[in-house]
Amino acid sequence: MERIIFLLSYFDMLNIEPTMYLSPNYPEVSEVIDLADKYLIDDQGFCNWENINILRAKGFDVFPVERDSFGWILGGILTSKGIIVYG
Repeated sequence: MERIIFLLSYFDMLNIEPTMYLSPNYPEVSEVIDLADKYLIDDQGFCNWENINILRAKGFDVFPVERDSFGWILGGILTSKGIIVYG
């Protein structure tokens, strides 16, 4: 979790134009997606609320981008430069 918090904080310093959704073409975004899939989704495919709440406490909103009757399909993490979609 420390690495994902570091990377999300690092986005403030990146020289990229803010946009609605951040592209996984940036290596830092791609790494956050991989870490989010690992830490924000549990072994059964559900939200890992403990880790989501850690990110929320650090000031990063984590929310469903898309959901169905079973729950979240895609999650989003709001950064100062845009939303990172994972899941």
